[in-house]
Amino acid sequence: MRSRRFVQVDVFTAEAYLGNPLAVVCDGEGLS
Repeated sequence: MRSRRFVQVDVFTAEAYLGNPLAVVCDGEGLS
C-alpha cells in the first residue's frame, strides 16, 4: 500500500480539538 500525505483539521468549531476531526488527503489521485 502506498503512503499518502494528509492533514487533519477540526471542523464545526472555531477552537482546536473541539470539533469533528477530518482527514484531508493532499494527493488523492487514484482513490475512490
